[in-house]
Amino acid sequence: FIYDKEQMDSDIFRLDLENYLGIDLPKNEGHSNGHNGTQAINICDTEHDMLRERLVKYGNQAVNWITNEFVDSSGVVVSTSGSFVQIIQQWKHDPCLESSRARFQPA
Repeated sequence: FIYDKEQMDSDIFRLDLENYLGIDLPKNEGHSNGHNGTQAINICDTEHDMLRERLVKYGNQAVNWITNEFVDSSGVVVSTSGSFVQIIQQWKHDPCLESSRARFQPA
């Protein structure tokens, strides 16, 4: 069963997961973002350009493999596959470049 974290709040995702597991899940009472007091970085800072470049490269490879090889494999269940594929397509793009372009677009 494969999903992206952005799908977790969807009622369809919840039903798909319940069906896959064969159980009724407890009601979602919210979830933690996992931030436990450690120091955060701004990934868009120029000092992280090389890291973002590498992450986008690996993201592109992962999306291609997941969509072309894995998703249609026997035994793989994808909750709302169209939505999942659309979400992971974002892995191919540097979010910092996308947000800077959006800021400089004329209204």
